Amino acid sequence: MQTLEEKRARNRAYNRKRYAANPAKVLASNRKWAVANPENMRANGRRYYAANKEKERDRKHEAYAANPKKYLARAKKWHAANLDRSRAKRRKRQGLPLPTRPMPELCEMNCGRKAVHLDHCHITGVFRGWLCYGCNLGLGALGDTAESLRNGLDYLARVGV
Repeated sequence: MQTLEEKRARNRAYNRKRYAANPAKVLASNRKWAVANPENMRANGRRYYAANKEKERDRKHEAYAANPKKYLARAKKWHAANLDRSRAKRRKRQGLPLPTRPMPELCEMNCGRKAVHLDHCHITGVFRGWLCYGCNLGLGALGDTAESLRNGLDYLARVGV
């Protein structure tokens, strides 16, 4: 009975011989299999990367150094096509919570401006809502508490605004 390593060596030899005889046919067959099995391709890629991290990192750094404009253009194109995923990655990198509802068109404080900022509690880290830049900055400047907002309202009432 053959060991697993012996079987693999026999298969490698067979595949080399098959490829040498007809490379176009083998490449077409491999492409067809890859298209039909994307999950296996991703799993194989992850396995290879895990086993060869340093080698792959060096290869990617060299490729980027040789042509940074190409990679920056690719990243810009991906970002434009995957805005939600890109924003989610940025939020995760910044340590922000995941939103519990989709972003609305307008600020949830009803100021009428476009909502683009994720508002969250700085103590608990819980997502609160979607605000425009001004409202988000104002809440943060007032310490994110209802008491500080009431004090601000009292002040505005006293000065006659």
